[in-house]
Amino acid sequence: MGAQLAALVAEFRAIDQRARALARSVGEARLMDRPAKGGWSVAECLEHLNLTTGSFLPQWREQIAKAPAGDEPYRTDFMGKALVWLLEPPARMKMPTTPPFVPMKTPSPDQVLPAFLACQAELIDVLQGGAGKALDRVKVESPFRKGMQYSVWSSFRIAAAHGRRHLWQAERVIR
Repeated sequence: MGAQLAALVAEFRAIDQRARALARSVGEARLMDRPAKGGWSVAECLEHLNLTTGSFLPQWREQIAKAPAGDEPYRTDFMGKALVWLLEPPARMKMPTTPPFVPMKTPSPDQVLPAFLACQAELIDVLQGGAGKALDRVKVESPFRKGMQYSVWSSFRIAAAHGRRHLWQAERVIR
């Protein structure tokens, strides 16, 4: 695995560590608490990330299987760069999600973190499976906006920024 791929895997593992630390700091009882001024609970933030990752996983698997052989350096396309910039915390602007990604129900408090970590492990596994493939030469469609496409590489970078954004949001819930 090359340096870029390893660095991105490390970003997702850091997201896992932040989620663990956050869950440990609030305790299961407060994972479902929503902020007084409105917004999502910690559990809803994590479930939103699970819904998003779940929508990408089939596309990632399909496109990685089709990807030609290739290696780093990977290039992030224009759309990927723009979305990473917009999504990185602190939030530069509110970006309401589309209905399929609004967490309507969450796992029980004792399953919120394990469900998130399992989804993240699957994401990391798929990403690592892209080693030796030209991840920046195959595209996926945004699950949020029909017709918007970006490379598989860009989509993983977007997913990492998206994860950091919602952990930042979740951390603010408990302050």
